[in-house]
Amino acid sequence: MSAVTDYPVPNPGEVLASTASFPHGMVTPKSHQTNGSTTVLTPEDVHPYSKAGSRKTHGQGRIRILRDIPGKAELEKNGMGGGADANVVNVMPTKNMAVESSSNSDELQDIDSLSSDFNNCSESEEFCFDVAYIKKKYFVVVKFATRKSLVHYCRQLYIKHNLRVINDVMDFRTALIKYTTLKKIDKTENERRESEYFSKYYEEGKKGKDDPKESYSVIPKFYYKLPREEDVLAQKLREEARAIFLQRRGKQLLNNTELKALWVLLDKHHSPPHSDEEQMINYQDFLHVANLGGPKCRPYFTPTVFAKLQGGDPYGRVSIMALFNYVMRKVWYHQTRIGLSLYDVIGQGYLREVDLENYILELIPTLPQLDGLEKSFHSFYVCTAVRKFLFFLDPLRTGRVRIQDILACSFLDDLLELRDVDMPKDLQDSNWFSAPSALRVYGQYLNLDKDHNGMLNKEELAGYGTGTLTRAFMDRVFQECLTYDGEMDYKTYLDFVLAMENRQEPQSLHYLFRILDVDGKGYLDTFCLNYFFRAIQEQMRVHGQEPILFEDVKDEVFDMVKPANPAWITLQDLVNCGQGDTVVTILIDLNGFWTYENREAMAADTGDPSPDLM
Repeated sequence: MSAVTDYPVPNPGEVLASTASFPHGMVTPKSHQTNGSTTVLTPEDVHPYSKAGSRKTHGQGRIRILRDIPGKAELEKNGMGGGADANVVNVMPTKNMAVESSSNSDELQDIDSLSSDFNNCSESEEFCFDVAYIKKKYFVVVKFATRKSLVHYCRQLYIKHNLRVINDVMDFRTALIKYTTLKKIDKTENERRESEYFSKYYEEGKKGKDDPKESYSVIPKFYYKLPREEDVLAQKLREEARAIFLQRRGKQLLNNTELKALWVLLDKHHSPPHSDEEQMINYQDFLHVANLGGPKCRPYFTPTVFAKLQGGDPYGRVSIMALFNYVMRKVWYHQTRIGLSLYDVIGQGYLREVDLENYILELIPTLPQLDGLEKSFHSFYVCTAVRKFLFFLDPLRTGRVRIQDILACSFLDDLLELRDVDMPKDLQDSNWFSAPSALRVYGQYLNLDKDHNGMLNKEELAGYGTGTLTRAFMDRVFQECLTYDGEMDYKTYLDFVLAMENRQEPQSLHYLFRILDVDGKGYLDTFCLNYFFRAIQEQMRVHGQEPILFEDVKDEVFDMVKPANPAWITLQDLVNCGQGDTVVTILIDLNGFWTYENREAMAADTGDPSPDLM
């Protein structure tokens, strides 16, 4: 409802009425003045049903006009029966006249005499009136939805209000008669227009299909098919375009000179109070440095960055060193992203195995820690380095790795640490990408290859580590892993080594779980556990040890894992329990099982409560 004029509210009176919603309509009142006295409904709040249709009242929706409301309202109030909800009077401020909807009030004038005026109205049509003169929260307006039922109930209220009569308002009965005389559109005309519009738009749609340019003007092209490998010209064009784009992005990054200049600005504009421990900067100086640094610096000086670097300073400042390290890290991230993207031949955001090999091969000359490697070993080093990326970042074995995943993991950091000339020996030994680590893995492979054919068979692989891996486990390895005539090549061996040396990682557990799942059911039941533990018992007998009962080991395994289903163990159970590496070790390695069984004695001797089982 809309409001234009405020009307005074004098002497209180009583009338029973119902509230209703009323849409904006077509008739504008001539004028409105206030004199006399009559009773109209003034609800404080009206909550119309959002999707309610027309609702008929009791008694076939009889509509009555009530004149001289103050007197007859009380009579109607006393004479009506049937409960509180039935005592409903709907009031319309029109020349001492109101509309009443009732089912059992015969004293009132029947509006059925107007039925001839409504004969041409369909049940679904609405009678609409302009209610711009109705004041919001003071008047209830009626929505007419059917011929016989003029009231659309939304809520029934008992209202106590008196308002002065609004004179010179358009007569209610005249408005109804005027509306019923309007030209109606019959059903046949609607169907004709519907068919006409359908044919029109259908023909336009067919025309757009026949003419490709027609659709391009509406929907821009968003898919570009990759060029075929034999289309050399298109391939070269794509590569050149990508190279130019990456070069342009590289120029938008801060170079070393600009980074040094940024540090000078930060050091010069640090904010008080000053401290000898660490220099800080507030938000005003933060924005000032961003303006002085130029357009290249602004992406790193945003409110979000300032909020993220907050460290609990009582003055709301951030550390200058933390800010500068953040900028350097972001610059390095983008530089590395651009560098990796140069090797993305397809341009889809991932690197294939051959792309990774090319990247690492060209990176070797820039890593001082690899200067001692002979060129004949470079191909083996590249293979060793690439396998770690593929093993951990490509669990589905698709043969490619997303550039985003490479940047998110720590492998690239480990690889680029080899730029440090003075890298400590212990870090070199623990770094998979270091020269000593690569030589160690390759040397183990050569030592296991007894027949020197460049491949490992089942008997040769059994000597891996301490040589205590069970026969059952070796059989399953050669059943599940890729082999050539029953023998394992260097790449497959690298996957095996990565899984065995990183058993606590989810990717390694996935690799080993596939081997332990004898029946391929997706879980380890009592049969699977017993199948592998029997091989442990056999090795214990060979070494003159008393075998452990399987039931005891099975109970310990289930107690450690605490699977969701007490009948079997899934891969997710192994990952969630945090002891999946221990479970795998006691099932496949005699030395690992013996270490687990004597963990308490070993902890007492070494002072370490959790001895290494690997």
